[in-house]
Amino acid sequence: MKLGCYIAIIAVLGILLYSNTLHNEFLWDDEHYIYRNVYVKNFDLKNLLTKNVGAGAQRPDNFYRPLQMLSYAIIYKFAGLNVVPYHCFNIALHILNSILIFIFILEFVVKGDKKVAFIASLVFIVHPIYTEAVTYINGTADPLYTFFSLLGLLCYAKYISFKKSLYGFLAVLLCIFAVLSKETGMIYPVLLLIYAIFANYSKTEETFTSVSKKAIKKLPKVDNKMAKSGYTFFGKAIKFAKENYFIFICAILTIIYFILRLTVLNFKNTLNFYDTENIYTKNLHYRIFTFIKVLLIYYGLLLFPLHLHMERTVPISITLDSDVMFSLLLLVIFGIVTLRIYKKHPTILYGAVWFYTALLPVSGIIPINILLSEHWLYLPSIGVWIMFSYIYTKIINKKTVKYIIGGVGLLWTIFLSIRTVYRNRDWRDPITFYEQTLKYAPWSTRVMNNLAMAYDERGDVMKALELYKRAIANEDIYPELHHNLANVYLKLNDVENAIIEYKKAISMAPRFIHSYKRLAMLYISLRRYDDAKELLGKAVEICPEDPEVKGLLRYVPH
Repeated sequence: MKLGCYIAIIAVLGILLYSNTLHNEFLWDDEHYIYRNVYVKNFDLKNLLTKNVGAGAQRPDNFYRPLQMLSYAIIYKFAGLNVVPYHCFNIALHILNSILIFIFILEFVVKGDKKVAFIASLVFIVHPIYTEAVTYINGTADPLYTFFSLLGLLCYAKYISFKKSLYGFLAVLLCIFAVLSKETGMIYPVLLLIYAIFANYSKTEETFTSVSKKAIKKLPKVDNKMAKSGYTFFGKAIKFAKENYFIFICAILTIIYFILRLTVLNFKNTLNFYDTENIYTKNLHYRIFTFIKVLLIYYGLLLFPLHLHMERTVPISITLDSDVMFSLLLLVIFGIVTLRIYKKHPTILYGAVWFYTALLPVSGIIPINILLSEHWLYLPSIGVWIMFSYIYTKIINKKTVKYIIGGVGLLWTIFLSIRTVYRNRDWRDPITFYEQTLKYAPWSTRVMNNLAMAYDERGDVMKALELYKRAIANEDIYPELHHNLANVYLKLNDVENAIIEYKKAISMAPRFIHSYKRLAMLYISLRRYDDAKELLGKAVEICPEDPEVKGLLRYVPH
């Protein structure tokens, strides 16, 4: 079958599987990233490139993803709040990533083997684990940084093969694009390094040894074997560094980006994505134990993705409990087997190193405000599909076994495809999505809050009121809950309770500008001008350029 046919199959599958998402509504963080973000709506390029993702919606945030935000601004410029183009963009990225995986494996991993390349890209395009990154509009960051990473890998692989500097410079440029799409793009130079080592493996013995011998001849004669070994290693390292200097340029740029994120682009003055310290953020070994346990969940999600949902968590592991030990045992066994066969089958080692290395940014080394997430597997899982497709195509030789595994694999692929279509339906509107999420995460206060907001927007005020009260009783730590509850009380003409709830929101978060504005507006309607003036004065201190605050001040007599 011709190359174009494989690519066409991948593209058609992507379109068919995700066609039922095109009219799915905005939900979750789409509010802050798109439809309430004034920087996106006004195409405010300066602020899109210099502020955090929530700044345009007056929401404090520590994520810096200017290319993601720029993509939304461009779409909004031409399509407004029509959801179809946003979904088309994500689907197109996912299809392009699948095609890039196919081309990369075919040309540079298992050269010329279309079966390995196609199986890996086929699983990638149909797997439902990616719906969190593709179907969810705000999931754009993962497909976007993966697109730049894969394109960069292709360019760098071409540079290694053809020694044309243009490809190396393109790889460096794509490194910048990757980190500006999502913070985890910082893994990009490491992926280049892993590939460079893999690509050089087949000629390592001949090339590095000959270089080392030449280097040793120029040095004084040394009888000590360890010294000679040191010279050999030194020769290898020097040659590798000279051949792959573009990787070091990418690494330097990534370090510069990281320093900027610690300083001028550190919007909350912390590397900790939790608002408060806890045992997880204070103890690195707790985070490592927990991540090792989380790997078991990731294995399960990749192999049998039956129960998919947002808002995942696991108990924090403070000791080497049974789950941690079992996960470690699997890692050790897999590591031993892989290392024993890597000389004959280096592709398996390459896929394994890709998977575990790409997960490092979300491993908890730097505390992140959630412990695991399905969309975090978007880029790392490519390594798993490289391993699976290679093992099936290259290692399993017995025809009977191959037919059985092939049949099971076909049924599994059909299951994945059907599961993707059904999972897409969970995202069709906010109420459907939040109710489905609450089935798996009934403890989640923020999901209760979002579901209450969805009911409020649909006009079911009493249902919203019930959910807000339930959420506050469950966990009273979010000022937004009291602000939203106040809005509901206003709709019910309960002014007294509305004022109480707005004040609670302000006391919990003294810079929560939304409650200042709504309460000031309420005071103006009640002719309590002194109270309104006092509130708006504080609001001006928080957001001096807020046009709504300036507008409200005109209604306050001087």
